[in-house]
Amino acid sequence: MAPTGITSTQFSLLHFLDRNARMTMNELAAAMLMDRTTLLRAVKPLQQQGLIISAPETEESRRLMLALSPAGQSKIVEAGPFWRAAQEEYEAQVGELHARSLRSDFFNMTHHG
Repeated sequence: MAPTGITSTQFSLLHFLDRNARMTMNELAAAMLMDRTTLLRAVKPLQQQGLIISAPETEESRRLMLALSPAGQSKIVEAGPFWRAAQEEYEAQVGELHARSLRSDFFNMTHHG
C-alpha cells in the first residue's frame, strides 16, 4: 500500500465511506470498531489530502458528517490492486480457509455486533 500514500487502515476507511455515504465520526468509529482517537489519527491525513470531506449535517447542526470526496474515490481505484495483492499474500501465508474464516468473523462483528 506504500506506493499509494495511504495505509491499509486508511484504505478500509475510504472503502467503508464509499459504501456508507455520510457518517459522523462516532458512527464511523463504532462501525470500524475503533476508538475515536485512533480514528481521528487515521482520518486527519485523509482530510488533509482531500480524500475525505466533512460538512455540517444541516445548516443549523454542529454535527460534522464525513464523506468520501471524488479524489477519495480515485484513491480507492488506485489502491485496489495493492489491497488485493496484500490479501492474496496474506491468504498464501495463512491459508485460504483461515483467511476466509477471519474475514467472516470480522464482517459479523462489524455488521451484527
